Amino acid sequence: MPVSHWRKLMIRLTRTVSAVGIGILQLACIARPATAEAVTDAFGGKRIQMVIGWDVGGGYDIYARLLARHLGKHIPGNPTIVPQNMPGAGSRLAANWLYNVAPKDGTAIATIGQGTPLDQAMNESGVRYDAAKLNWIGNPIIDNLVTAVNQRSGVETLDDLKKKAVCIAVTSAPVRPRHSRKSSISSSARGSRSFQDFPG
Repeated sequence: MPVSHWRKLMIRLTRTVSAVGIGILQLACIARPATAEAVTDAFGGKRIQMVIGWDVGGGYDIYARLLARHLGKHIPGNPTIVPQNMPGAGSRLAANWLYNVAPKDGTAIATIGQGTPLDQAMNESGVRYDAAKLNWIGNPIIDNLVTAVNQRSGVETLDDLKKKAVCIAVTSAPVRPRHSRKSSISSSARGSRSFQDFPG
């Protein structure tokens, strides 16, 4: 493809990612489905606490607050949704709170990172939840994440990447990525090689 096509594609992708931020997963601890009448009785006049596992002003926070503004209108009984930030550990604090502390009556939901199940699967520190026992109720976007290398690198397949050192760039805050040291690509594809972070 011509360079101009890739440039346009990357600009469009960058704008999309900037506009929507990182995808979220909404979790609810509601044990079983209920009829509309039962839900109206359960939620009429109530408040639902929406814990946001990230700082104010980020992508997850914007999603959650937008959702909180409108979600109550779509739940029988029209409960008030009250957003509250609980940042920490890549949203693990919020996931731990939801799983271990939050009421289990549907009056607590959380906006946490899409990597929450992966954190558990990779035995990340601080995980105090079982992601399989949480009820996942939605995600406002679909991320199509990719890794790209320059054509001149000689890397065309994952097998090529296993055999050859390559500079891979990603866009993120100048912090250690959540899974860079333990990611499937670093452990299986790169073998014993490590990734080098270049902050800034």
